[in-house]
Parts: sequence; C-alpha cells; structure tokens
Amino acid sequence: MSNIISKAGSFKKIKALLKVDESRLDKYLRFYAGEVLYEQSSEYPNKDFLTDTDREMLERYRRVFSMFKVGRTDEIIRSIICAEYKIEWRQARNIVNDAYYIFGVIGNADREGKKRVSIEYYRSLANLCAKNRDYENAGKLWEKADKLEGLFDLEASGLNPEDFKHAPTFVFTDNINILNQRQKALDLDE
Repeated sequence: MSNIISKAGSFKKIKALLKVDESRLDKYLRFYAGEVLYEQSSEYPNKDFLTDTDREMLERYRRVFSMFKVGRTDEIIRSIICAEYKIEWRQARNIVNDAYYIFGVIGNADREGKKRVSIEYYRSLANLCAKNRDYENAGKLWEKADKLEGLFDLEASGLNPEDFKHAPTFVFTDNINILNQRQKALDLDE
C-alpha cells in the first residue's frame, strides 16, 4: 500500500486506484494537502479549486474547530453555529462531525479540551471566592483545578526502587576459559 501512496502522490489518484468514489469531504482534505486551490487562479489554470459554497463550508469547519480548540463542548459549538448560520440542529451536528473528520479531532482530544475547560472553570470560581473573601472555598477550588492538571501526580523517574534492594552476585575466577565462554555468549547476544 505504501508503494501505491508514494507513486500516486495524491488523494484523488489513490481513490481512483482503489476505485473509491470521492467523498464530499475529500476536497477539503485535498485542499489541506495542497492539491486544491482556495480559489481559481490564472497562475494555475488546470488545478482544481474550491467553489464559493465549498469556501463557505470550509470557513464553517474552521470556525467549529477553532471553538473546539479553545475548549468549547460539542453542545455549545452546535448551539453557536445554529444561531450564527441560522441552521437546524441536525445540520449543525453534521458540520461538527465533518469538522472533526477533516481536522482529526477524536476522543482523547475532546477529553483534553473538556479537562481544560473544567480547570479554567474551577480557577474562575476560586478567583470569585477570593474576591468575596471566601478563602477556604477558593483554596478548595484551586486545589481541584491543580488535581485535574495533574500537579499532585508523582512523576515517573524511570528507575524502579526494587532494582536496588537486591545485591548483585559476583563470581571471581582465575580460569581464562570461563572468561572466554562468557565473552562469546555476550557477543552472540548482541
């Protein structure tokens, strides 16, 4: 498969070789791969380009992804794009899913985004409590944020303390043949 990809060099050619129909999102993937222009150019008259509708959808996908990157949840993103673009919830859900497909957002990234939102929420509440001189709750909220951030987690040092509890065994001999056998065994292992 890697030979096909290296020889073909483009999504369009790979799809043709595999006899797969071009998906409606492939033009955006090809755009980010540099195979499709944003708009028609006299400099490259034979190169594919995005239509006005394609550019409008690309901007929507970019908007969704940028909201995700700042930690917005899927629900909030769908609500915002429903209001901004005056579309139905079902269409908003499809746009969000398409944006995640194009930009590669998956579960772990979503989880990290939600974690960051929670951390910032706790910190904001802690600041409000501190402003109102409720230092006890502010401290608790700040500690929750620190725990979510992993500040209290032990860092792995790469060393196992159990390795140092058992003394190694040393055997001394003056027999040169045993030394040669051990050396050959070590050479074979490498």
